[in-house]
Amino acid sequence: DDDSSCVYVDGICEICVDSVVTDNDGDGDGICNEFDLCPNDPNNDTDGDGICDDIDICLGDPVNDPDGDGICDIDEIDGCQDILACNYNEFATDDDNSCVYVDGVCESCSGEIDGTGVILDNDIDGDGICDSDEIEGCQTDTACNYNIFATDELDGSCIYVDGICESCSGDIDGTGVIIDNDSDNDEVCDEDDCSPEIYNPDQDCSDINEDDVINQFTIYPNPTISNIYILNSHNSGMLDIEITNSLGQYVYSSSINYSKNQEVAIDVSDYSKGIYQVNLITNSEIQSKLVVVN
Repeated sequence: DDDSSCVYVDGICEICVDSVVTDNDGDGDGICNEFDLCPNDPNNDTDGDGICDDIDICLGDPVNDPDGDGICDIDEIDGCQDILACNYNEFATDDDNSCVYVDGVCESCSGEIDGTGVILDNDIDGDGICDSDEIEGCQTDTACNYNIFATDELDGSCIYVDGICESCSGDIDGTGVIIDNDSDNDEVCDEDDCSPEIYNPDQDCSDINEDDVINQFTIYPNPTISNIYILNSHNSGMLDIEITNSLGQYVYSSSINYSKNQEVAIDVSDYSKGIYQVNLITNSEIQSKLVVVN
């Protein structure tokens, strides 16, 4: 009698060996072991790279690691790998020749190291002088405040003489100023004015009071590089001359008995460049003038 204990092969890979069914498809993928290139991997070779999934270190990557750097192709990150470049990417695994570099003049890197770094120009006007080194000032050499060191013109900063009596102090570092040379504003320059401290455009000095002697002194040239001359064309008497520097220190002192039309010369060639105050003292009166030494 049949006891219903019969067993049969599946018709795929199974065979009978000594009345026992042998599977012959160890990974259950429907491919018999003798034909299965990946007998231990039911998924076989899903990425088609010829490597069974169970031993494929680049699973899902059909080309695996073509450059042999130990990084699967699908995990590679293209970018700049030169740390000196502005767009250096510390995460890049393959260099893609995208590196950019500063020009060695003014440019600098923005500082990012994830590949997003860019070049910073730092020379906005393109004159070859870095923004941090630019000096604004007057660049016109005929202006009184001409600055030989200026790299950028500061609009409206230049100052000029009036073409009548004014002169420049002579400094060329941007600190130059206009020297008036017409103390009484009568459009007659002090060195030609018979009464430089008294408004007298007609130059009729015949009725000037003797008590105004202190106001009749003329100091020239101004500015100067060697000597200054003190002239009084009207009267004579005792005169004390004092010269102080910008710190108020006395650099010259003398007393003279001057005559009419006498010209007193004072050598200032050894003085440091700057503005000096000349005090002329007669009786109880004092006349002060500023003199520029270049």
